[in-house]
Amino acid sequence: MAESISYYIVNPDKLRSRSPAKYEFIQNRVMHGTRYISKIREDLTFEVYNLYPDYVYPGRIIRIDIEVTGKPEEDKNIMVEMEIHETNEYDSAGFSYIRVFSNKGTFFDIRLNPIGPDGQIIDWGHTFRGHATLSRYAATGYWRPDQITLSDAVSNQRHESQIDFGWKLYIDNPLADCEPPEYVKN
Repeated sequence: MAESISYYIVNPDKLRSRSPAKYEFIQNRVMHGTRYISKIREDLTFEVYNLYPDYVYPGRIIRIDIEVTGKPEEDKNIMVEMEIHETNEYDSAGFSYIRVFSNKGTFFDIRLNPIGPDGQIIDWGHTFRGHATLSRYAATGYWRPDQITLSDAVSNQRHESQIDFGWKLYIDNPLADCEPPEYVKN
């Protein structure tokens, strides 16, 4: 009953369209024919521009290319290029951050910056490129990230895990030195 009366006062058209019998009962028996009309002074009104804010996170990863240059007994130059899904300019990102781990527990960090069609670094985009150098003494074998982080202009972040993208980086380092030093007495 209370809800029906509140609708009669605040939104009578909705009550009349949903339940004409309740509307007539309240109008005739409770309010004795009185109707309420909401009127708000003009100086107390305002317009809401962003009533439904959109939180557009950077797009999902759709492509990763990895290139390793360097002979087995040289330092390795690693180039990672990544592309994210593009719906519009709002789902772009400003940078990407990756921490890549070896099977020995060592790691290196790489920052990917957005690039334009000409390969130059830009502020925001959907294609990213980053470079890193890995020592010839680093662990040999497969290296993998646990996640890739994308960040946009208002610090919205997308964290993609290993199941969201394909990654294969193998480092051939015959000079790998991953054994901890041992104390030799005297």
